Amino acid sequence: MNQCNFCLLKDIKLNAKENGLKVVKRKSDFFLGGIDIYAIPKTSKMPKKIIAPCDEYPNGDKFRQDHLQAWLMEIPSKCKCE
Repeated sequence: MNQCNFCLLKDIKLNAKENGLKVVKRKSDFFLGGIDIYAIPKTSKMPKKIIAPCDEYPNGDKFRQDHLQAWLMEIPSKCKCE
């Protein structure tokens, strides 16, 4: 069974903490909506605009490529693993 989004986010946060990073959630500009999860240095700020995958940037812009950890459709309030 796959890990639920709640547990995936928990693991991303733990990994980020171990590496001196912070986790930032941002509404995704991707056509499906959802939430983008980024791990960035604690001293960094999120850019106002991040380019999602498109014809010109098939993988999104450099910031997205370097820092995106996951795209989640939704994040439940508790574990849904079974």
